[in-house]
Amino acid sequence: MTKSFLPARIYVLSLILIVILLYIGLFKAAICVFLFIALMHLLFRKSDVFPYISNDDVVTAPVNGYVVSVRSSIGHDFFGDDLHEITIFIPFWKVFGIYFPTNAEVYDFIKDEKASKAYKLMVKLRPTHGKSIGVQLSKNWFMPVPRIWVLHGDRGQMGAGWGYLPFGGTVKVYLDNNYKVLISNGKQVVATKTQIAQVPTPTGGANE
Repeated sequence: MTKSFLPARIYVLSLILIVILLYIGLFKAAICVFLFIALMHLLFRKSDVFPYISNDDVVTAPVNGYVVSVRSSIGHDFFGDDLHEITIFIPFWKVFGIYFPTNAEVYDFIKDEKASKAYKLMVKLRPTHGKSIGVQLSKNWFMPVPRIWVLHGDRGQMGAGWGYLPFGGTVKVYLDNNYKVLISNGKQVVATKTQIAQVPTPTGGANE
């Protein structure tokens, strides 16, 4: 069975409601409830069975979607200056889980809630190779905010799920300029499977 981000109690309550509606003869209402929960299951589905191999030498896509922009020499108020920026758009019909792009520790994160339409969640990851990775999550307009379940200091292996964007959104990945970007604009990416960057060769010190 496909896994879902929806709580199990939602399915249990829906099943109970369907049984009650059928019992009292409200067949159309029961069908409507069934179709609604089936749609929600489809939209909130998740997958943790991607055939990834943990590798400290590469950075993989943290989400499923399409690359809409690749830029270099970008500055960011939270992540720093002279960075590569890879922007990935997640359509609402994609599996919208967020996964660790490499073996890393959650170093810091902040929320920007100045306007509901512009809600942003920014997370700093500290990989085992020492070069920090920034992940910025932005929701689609009028949609629920991103959900994450990691805290400062939490560690995850490449491919481990740490959140999701309900009904899609935009994810920007920020990398030190020493990384070699392996992806180009317009490409489709699969979380934990598509390699988006190669880790720089150590030159004597770790950058944060």
